[in-house]
Amino acid sequence: MDTVRNTFWVASICLVACFSFFVVLGAIPTDAVALFAVMGLLAVLYAGHMWQQSRTEGPRDPRLVHDRERRGF
Repeated sequence: MDTVRNTFWVASICLVACFSFFVVLGAIPTDAVALFAVMGLLAVLYAGHMWQQSRTEGPRDPRLVHDRERRGF
């Protein structure tokens, strides 16, 4: 079930990114209000999902923190 959930989130952010790309190119008319609403909703849901994930995940692996600090990030 976790794989299906992750696949949904990856697919949704890919759809939003592709939609944004084509909007910038001018390939999607701006009068497609329903499509803009759906993509906006997906973007907001994804942002909420990522915020919730960052709040509920466990402590960071000390080895990764050490490696990141050693590289200067």
